[in-house]
Amino acid sequence: EPPAVVQLSERRVRRPAKILYAGRLDWEKGADLLPEIIRRTRIPVGGAELTVHGEGRQENLLRKRLRRTIPGWKTTMLPPTDQLEAVFANHDLLIMPSRIEGLGLVAIEASLHGLPVVATRAKGLREAFPPDHPWLPDAGDPEAFAHALSDALAEPKLRTAATIKAHHLARQRFNPRVMLASYARLHRAAAWPEREAGS
Repeated sequence: EPPAVVQLSERRVRRPAKILYAGRLDWEKGADLLPEIIRRTRIPVGGAELTVHGEGRQENLLRKRLRRTIPGWKTTMLPPTDQLEAVFANHDLLIMPSRIEGLGLVAIEASLHGLPVVATRAKGLREAFPPDHPWLPDAGDPEAFAHALSDALAEPKLRTAATIKAHHLARQRFNPRVMLASYARLHRAAAWPEREAGS
């Protein structure tokens, strides 16, 4: 069950800041951009940690690149997990540098559980956020993503406000009952277009 909105403001700021990537380690997800993103990100007071949960075609390359020391950062690579709710609770931010998304389910789950998200404007991902979400750089641009991540790390009050809005949107737009009714309308329109046009 997603947390109540009142709980979102209680997320404490950790030092070092704990950043999470959870997804396939593939080009489509922007996994190859992670080393360049963290190299360009302004380090918050107390340092920062990146934890990567995933596997995929770029896993070995990413492991090799993240093994090199990046000043101010600690990086850890772990297998995929089916305990995302617990993982969310132990992090300050989720990052999704995706180039392509079908639907940003991890972003939606993070917002439902009160975890701030820095993502991209990739189609299928931007729809998971309010139009004024402050951290949606263009896809495939590690410098712009690092700038957005730096801003998110530097502004915990804005993180809280943005997360509350994303949480509200996720509860409304991606409520299972609402989605089921929308899919039913789409299926009826596809099966009986004349009937739906006249209704």
